[in-house]
Amino acid sequence: MAETASISSSSAGRRNENRDTEGQTPGPPTSSTQSPPLLNSAGGPRRGTICSFFRRARNAFRRSREPVPAPAPQPEPVPGPFGRQSSVTDVASEAAPETRRGVSRRVRKRICAIFRRARKFFRRSGEPFGLQSSAAGTESASDAVVSDYDCNPESPTSLYDFQRELCEGSFGRVYQGIRLSDSTPVAIKCGPSPEADSYIVVPGHPRPLYREVAMMVMLRRPPVCPYVIELYDWFDRDSSMTLVMEYPHWCMTLRQYLDMQIGVPEVKARIAMRQLVQAVRHCFSRGIFYSDINPRNILVGLDLVPEIKLIDFSSARRLNHDGYDSSTYTGISQYQPPEVYGRLRYHPVPTTVWLMGLTLYVMLKEQLPFRFVKDAFLGNIPGLSAISIAGRDLIRKCLKAKPEDRPTLQEISEFPWMNA
Repeated sequence: MAETASISSSSAGRRNENRDTEGQTPGPPTSSTQSPPLLNSAGGPRRGTICSFFRRARNAFRRSREPVPAPAPQPEPVPGPFGRQSSVTDVASEAAPETRRGVSRRVRKRICAIFRRARKFFRRSGEPFGLQSSAAGTESASDAVVSDYDCNPESPTSLYDFQRELCEGSFGRVYQGIRLSDSTPVAIKCGPSPEADSYIVVPGHPRPLYREVAMMVMLRRPPVCPYVIELYDWFDRDSSMTLVMEYPHWCMTLRQYLDMQIGVPEVKARIAMRQLVQAVRHCFSRGIFYSDINPRNILVGLDLVPEIKLIDFSSARRLNHDGYDSSTYTGISQYQPPEVYGRLRYHPVPTTVWLMGLTLYVMLKEQLPFRFVKDAFLGNIPGLSAISIAGRDLIRKCLKAKPEDRPTLQEISEFPWMNA
């Protein structure tokens, strides 16, 4: 009976130590979208050599013990005085003093624990954050992604000061405010909780997420684009949803800007188009199709050199190069491309180019080029004589009736008018 207890105790000890060893395995590297900061400047090879020394020393000390036969299958764990043991025999043997080859089990465990703590401490002090052992609070790449999507559990009014209302719409209200912790200006969008069809399934997140939040979280991961509005925070409380975003000073929507003057000079329109191309390409690089480009969804800074920001991602969708059902188009009707009316499917790149062509025309002429749907199919674009030859060429090609005839975003970037 004593021999059985000895063997069972040894097996439990080995299993406990194996679990300790497994706890030291580094987690997976963080995602490529963001490089975690180092906690200190310890060199990789040197750190690896010292960690390897501790591992070899501990393993050598373990191998010095008397070999024992492989453990037999054990019943379900049961409570014991030192946690959960693998069997009732382990419960009895945990408290039984025992020595092997002149070194007591207690001393052997203490020495192993010293090696384990030393190796763990050295790793924490030198490895990038997110690669520590699970005992030290491992944060894998998937955990970091999920945490990005989590809403703030606090109350919005405890963290932000709502100062004045900026606008109101079907989505709710938008307020100008400041972040109380550092007085950063913010725009606060408040409204009722969205309908169920406004939620999407996000890989790696345990439950469906509001589409606009999911898209903006994907866009705010470094490197960010200065021409896309950034989400700072969001709250989901009871029946309301609150989004906190950056608030650029001295800005207005492009629609408001156009209402204040007759058209935009080509020089400024060119700057805005370059920035718009970068914003859209950034969205594509994050797997997002922004399907509602129009003057109401573009902020314009009032500085001498204008800077735009793409806003309102409530209609954005996950990028699908195979296209979307035309009956599901979510942009405003005046900006719909011809294929939404005449084909079963529309595709993200040709649709985006069409929307950009319309936006450029509206900036220069302050009106839409087509009064009726049939005009878009015919391709008759009025009022181009007042625009430069290079500008006309770009608008005509962006507004081709057939989507396959329109240029790509790269080709737009290379147009002579864009680089004049």
